[in-house]
Parts: sequence; structure tokens; C-alpha cells
Amino acid sequence: MANRGIYLPTPMIMSGQGIPSRCVLHGEPAVTTKKIRFFSKPPTWTYLLLLLSIGVAVIVMLAIRKKVTAPRWPFCARCVVRRRNFLVAMWACLAGIPLCFVAANIASDATPSSGTWLLLVGVLVMPLAALMLGQYSRWNVLAPGVCDSTATSVNFRNPAIAFVDDLNALHAAAVAQNVAR
Repeated sequence: MANRGIYLPTPMIMSGQGIPSRCVLHGEPAVTTKKIRFFSKPPTWTYLLLLLSIGVAVIVMLAIRKKVTAPRWPFCARCVVRRRNFLVAMWACLAGIPLCFVAANIASDATPSSGTWLLLVGVLVMPLAALMLGQYSRWNVLAPGVCDSTATSVNFRNPAIAFVDDLNALHAAAVAQNVAR
């Protein structure tokens, strides 16, 4: 199947006019709207800065990225449930951190090596998992758009067919209205 990507102009996204009340990811009717930001991808050369320093690379990437803010971006019920599931999993991982310490204390009485492994899970694995799940629960991750390097449009690489159909219908209606004037 060919890439069905679409580019939406920044003024359309920032005003919210001409955006279908349908989820771009699933194509289902929107049940809520949220303010989100679409960010540009960092240029390839910035990854070379990782060889110099992670801190320098992050600062440069954050300084040169472009962003487009959508004040009312539509999300469907599936997106809301998906976000809630990620948040629940994140909080479960955070709650698991002290439980790993307690379990490590109990297990170290029987065999010291099992207590060490539980401490490793509690100190490294659980916080990293919680961080990743927290990132996936953000609204702008659920609306997979990428701002271009000039911030003039946002690219949606694989939008739902129903979203594209509604977008085309809204565009045709706007053209017909302008022709009638």
C-alpha cells in the first residue's frame, strides 16, 4: 500500500478550522479535544553531538526544534482508553519500586543473590519502564504528527482513512462555499 501521508498547514492546525472531529489515528468520532504540540525531528547532524556530550546534544536539539500548537485536537474513545492504560501501567511501575525493595530485603535473608536482582529491578528497570510508559501516555504521542523544519505544516504519515475522507469533504465544502460567493 502506498504511503497515505498528509500535510496539514500550520494555520489550519492552530485555528482548528477545517480539522475533522475525528481521530487521526483510528478514524473514529472524537469524544474529547486536547491542546497538544507537534514537534519537528532534530536534524541528522545533531546526533553527531552525542559523541561530544549527551547534555550538549539535548540542549542543541531542544533549542533548534520547531513546534506547532493545536488548541483543540480531536481524540476518540480508543485514544482515551489507550492513554489511561499507559498511565495505569506507569503508576504500577512506580508503586513496584518500593515493593522491590521490600521483596529484596525479604529474599536476601534466604539467598543474597535473589535480593540483589530484586534491588536491580527496583532501582533500574521499574523507573525506566515508568518513564517510558509516561512518555507514551502523552497526548501528542497519540496524535502522531511531525512538524516540518520550517513549522509551516505538520505531517501525518499514516492517517486513518475516515479522517482523510472527512478532511477532503470539509475541503470540498469550503471550496464550494468560496465559489458560491
